[in-house]
Amino acid sequence: MKKYTCIECGRGAEELYRDFGGGNLKISHCDHCDQVVDKYVEFDPVLVLLDALLHKPQAYRHILLNSGIQFHWRLAVICLLCDAYIKWAHLKSADSTDTQQHMGFYALEWDFYLMFLLAAIGQFKGF
Repeated sequence: MKKYTCIECGRGAEELYRDFGGGNLKISHCDHCDQVVDKYVEFDPVLVLLDALLHKPQAYRHILLNSGIQFHWRLAVICLLCDAYIKWAHLKSADSTDTQQHMGFYALEWDFYLMFLLAAIGQFKGF
């Protein structure tokens, strides 16, 4: 079994990069698709997280399969909360009528929970 996964095609790879010493690195290419195995090894973690928030499957593959982090569930909850907030804000801006203002905070809170559930379903349907 190969240790890493190509973020483009999902096939196994032996290494992400080769270290020649003295700070000289060469990024590995996938044997199957001839793309870089994992371009995110060169990226700052903030940029990887932004790509994950933009729902790029390559960023998810990097985080889940090649990064070695151990708090996947926390990252998943953060991404779902961000997605739910975006959906909730769009819903709130579309329903900005006088009756919506009088419904109160609790109705808006339930809408947020509904958007969180829809975001979770949408994420898990993609896998």
